[in-house]
Amino acid sequence: MDNNFELLSFEGSLNDVFELSNFIEEKTNVEVADSSVNNKMLTSLLIGAALVTVSHDAEAKGIELVNTTTEKSLTITAEYNKNIEIPFAKYIDDIGVISCSALSKRSVVKDILSFKSLNESWDGFDSIPLEVESASNAIELIDLVGEKTFCSIDDYYPNPNGTISLEWENELDEKISVEVGNNSFSYYVDFTGADVKFFNNQNIDFSNAKRLSEFIQVL
Repeated sequence: MDNNFELLSFEGSLNDVFELSNFIEEKTNVEVADSSVNNKMLTSLLIGAALVTVSHDAEAKGIELVNTTTEKSLTITAEYNKNIEIPFAKYIDDIGVISCSALSKRSVVKDILSFKSLNESWDGFDSIPLEVESASNAIELIDLVGEKTFCSIDDYYPNPNGTISLEWENELDEKISVEVGNNSFSYYVDFTGADVKFFNNQNIDFSNAKRLSEFIQVL
């Protein structure tokens, strides 16, 4: 049996989909214990393809799927609750959003190391480059917090005093801001509906990093 498939452009009503499904079933040599299974599966695929390929500018309103009992027809739950009122354009935008903001550990580490090469007074004043110990501690924090969690970071930058700041923020303007120095790290957590929490001079160890990780995952 030829396993190749060809995708066709098809425009038609739901009944047309049923008829096409029946026609294809009759012309194929697929043997199944219950022929309606093949029909149902094929019809489901066709209906799904038809819905997904609706114009991005069209607004899906007034769609109602009716329960049918005819032999070899697709049984669909009676009344698909209420009408779909969200424009397909917005729907496609929403499901098409893939979290691309997460950076790789390699790119973050590379940037952190590059901050050590800054010139003296790089901000136009008396600033110093990121210090070696601060850079090393920031990289260690990546491993302790967990690469996946840490690399959801929104911003990171060197400070004039040789430390480095790391920031996470969500769409509600909730924020976690960390400053990593030569001997410890400090941070604050600003969540909606709660007082700002400050954690100063935290040792860079598993316990403190785990607590920071838990806050980041809440964002």
